[in-house]
Formats: sequence, C-alpha cells, structure tokens
Amino acid sequence: MIALLLAGNISPLLTVPIVHAQDKKDVWMSALSDCESNASTTIKVWDVNNQWSYGKYQWQMRSWLRYKKQGATKENILNEKMQDKITRYVLDTYGDQDWINCSRLVRKSLGSYPSS
Repeated sequence: MIALLLAGNISPLLTVPIVHAQDKKDVWMSALSDCESNASTTIKVWDVNNQWSYGKYQWQMRSWLRYKKQGATKENILNEKMQDKITRYVLDTYGDQDWINCSRLVRKSLGSYPSS
C-alpha cells in the first residue's frame, strides 16, 4: 500500500493499493475461496455428487489425491497452506474449470485468472 502523508498523518482516504501480478493471483484465489466456503479452512460439506468436499477451495478427496507429486495426501486435505499451493498449481497449470460456478462468479467481478 502507498499512502499519502498529509501534515504528518496518513489519510486512509488517500491510500492507493498497488497490486503486482503475484498479488492479483492471491486476490483471485481469495475471491474463489470466499465463494466456495466463505474462506473456511475447516469446512467439510456433503456435496451434490455424494462426495465430501473439504476446505476453503472445496476439494474432493479423489481430485485432491491427483496432486500427490505436489504434496497432496489424505492427511493434509484441510491444511490451508497445502490447499493454497495445490489450488495455485491447478489454476496456473490447468485453469479454473474445476470450480465451475465460483470461477464464473469470480471472473465476472475480477476478470480471468491472471496468467503471469
């Protein structure tokens, strides 16, 4: 954040965010997790396809375990840092199609997931 200094005080009304490419991805992922789970890291939901969905990005175990080479295990499906890591990998590598409804909503407000 950059803030303008007026008479020794930082004015919140004059604060201008600077968003770098990496930060844009974080913002996009944050909006995705807000949509999927209200950003809950511990949520577990019985989904419409009769499978459990876990964590802030609502991963299902079968999908999660596809990313064992990236560190996904049954034991860490609710780990926030791992969910961020795996979700970032999937978005960077394959795009946002695994999150059909929420990615559509995020794209409406923020545009497509940043490519760089």
